[in-house]
Amino acid sequence: MNGFLLYALSSACCLIVFYLFYRWILQSAGLPQWNRFFLLIALGLSFLIPVLEIDSTAFSKVFSASISESGEMVEAVENQFVYLMWEKAAPSKNLPVAESSGSADYYYFWIGLAVYLIGYVISFLSLKRNIFSILKIALNGKVTRKGSYYLIEIKHKPYAFSFFKMIFLNPEGLKEEEKSQIIAHEKVHVLEWHSLDILLVEMLRVVFWFNPILGLYKKAIEQNHEYIADQQTAQKYGVSNYFKLVLKMAIRQQKGVLANHFANIPIKTRIQKINQNPIQPMQKFKYFIAVPLIGGLLACFSCEEEIQELKPKEKEIAVLQLPEVLVEDSPHIPKKAIPDIFPLSDEGFKKVRSGFGMRFHPILKVKRMHTGVDFTAPEGTPVIATANGKVAQTEVSKKGYGNSIELEHDEEISSFYSHLSEILVEEGQEVKKGDVIGTVGSTGLSVKPHLHYEIKKGDKKVDPKDFFGSQVEVLENQY
Repeated sequence: MNGFLLYALSSACCLIVFYLFYRWILQSAGLPQWNRFFLLIALGLSFLIPVLEIDSTAFSKVFSASISESGEMVEAVENQFVYLMWEKAAPSKNLPVAESSGSADYYYFWIGLAVYLIGYVISFLSLKRNIFSILKIALNGKVTRKGSYYLIEIKHKPYAFSFFKMIFLNPEGLKEEEKSQIIAHEKVHVLEWHSLDILLVEMLRVVFWFNPILGLYKKAIEQNHEYIADQQTAQKYGVSNYFKLVLKMAIRQQKGVLANHFANIPIKTRIQKINQNPIQPMQKFKYFIAVPLIGGLLACFSCEEEIQELKPKEKEIAVLQLPEVLVEDSPHIPKKAIPDIFPLSDEGFKKVRSGFGMRFHPILKVKRMHTGVDFTAPEGTPVIATANGKVAQTEVSKKGYGNSIELEHDEEISSFYSHLSEILVEEGQEVKKGDVIGTVGSTGLSVKPHLHYEIKKGDKKVDPKDFFGSQVEVLENQY
């Protein structure tokens, strides 16, 4: 559910950016056909961009530079698209004790799912009713095949509209020339498949019924449909005669939901569009401004990683047996109490997305300390205790670190596991190295399933990499 909400929010942001670009830049260009295709492409990209995964190093190669420090080159390395906004302090022991089960989260999940499904069903039934109402009108009318379309004579409102290859017309009170103009107008909608555009938007509104921006897109697309049909029909029959008919039909018309209607937008606006001065070639260059706009949205919503400058690698780390060093520093710590393995099994381990150290926060655009290591893995992957110890605290939360576990391994060293989907241990429980204590999730401030893992020595958070021993080479290759 969290993933769907994040996707819906990201796509809504893209929709808003593209729509504002259309309103402020493109709407006045006087190119309704170009505007139609832009709006349709914008719809597709808005729902595609949030699901794309682009390696940010592809962008960084363009701007990469050599950095020297103490006569050595500092490499540009991978880092993570921020999974959470860091809290200023580590989780304290006076945090409210939560139950080990995630019943509260499941409760809210089912409530949210029920609300969504109710809205979905209502929107779907509304769309189904509108389609069947048009088909019912067609079955009750007089149908005549006219080459590439069907002309259906009706005896009620609305007086003229089209739906895919069907043109509906109430001929009452209309001259033959007026009928010809109306049919020519609606034929443009039929030949250019304008009904398909509207149906596409309506289907998106069923799935994303809670997103009001889609209504603005539908209105904008309908307006450009009418401008396209007006231009082609007025060129054939003359502007003066054509708009006398438009004014006459506007008085009679009654608008439906899915069909393309002859008098669908204000008369004044339609006359202004038809009488607009010839389009300047430079107006078309406005559409190329959308290219960097798309690139910016890709950088914001599709790049999962960011480039970070780190200090030169300490070559000694690869050969040091750090657990033994720690034993020398603290002789009272038995080796079995040192968290010296990965918190995920070899089967569950996928990739390290972020290491310990300073990084740029992609939202706040400032440097922030990342106090642990983030491992990506599928949701439900078992999380294991990295050393013998005791469960100091568990927390079930939708904020910050989400569902989390803290293990005490001795008086000085503790390990912390967060963004869990499930917590499988209870406070006070003894655990052994390698025991499954939870599963990978995406709870709290997280964009995708991963495990955030920390080690604390005393009151200070330290780099977990220094505890992994021979496994550190795996991390070195990932960074």
